Amino acid sequence: MPLVERHAPQLLDVVGIGPDVALLIMVEDTPERLGSEGFFAALGGVSPVERS
Repeated sequence: MPLVERHAPQLLDVVGIGPDVALLIMVEDTPERLGSEGFFAALGGVSPVERS
């Protein structure tokens, strides 16, 4: 994604962050404000779902 490569190429260097998630991070907030792994997982749509 040219937009991510131009404005935040450092996000693409992180293992597990592809262009789609990097764009979400750019739109949602700054990467420094991702408080936990759980928040990052929820942002990427891979957080675990509880079973009853």
